[in-house]
Amino acid sequence: MIGLSDDTETGICEKCIGNPDFAGWIAQNGRKGECDFDSAHGNSNSVVTVEEFTGRMKQLIAPKPKGEIDGTGNDARPHPR
Repeated sequence: MIGLSDDTETGICEKCIGNPDFAGWIAQNGRKGECDFDSAHGNSNSVVTVEEFTGRMKQLIAPKPKGEIDGTGNDARPHPR
């Protein structure tokens, strides 16, 4: 396990994620530890719990209220086609 407070939590590492932005988020927000999904990834990568990762994904895909802007200063709402 990854040394989390609760040994029942499952850890996912940055190597498990193909999207570089999401993997980067794990690298910045995770803790060094062992990946529970692929032991070949070793124990020196950044790892977050699946709950932490899915929580972040929900934040990113949640609909944004009209006029809310993202971190780049752009309108975060999807543009109509």
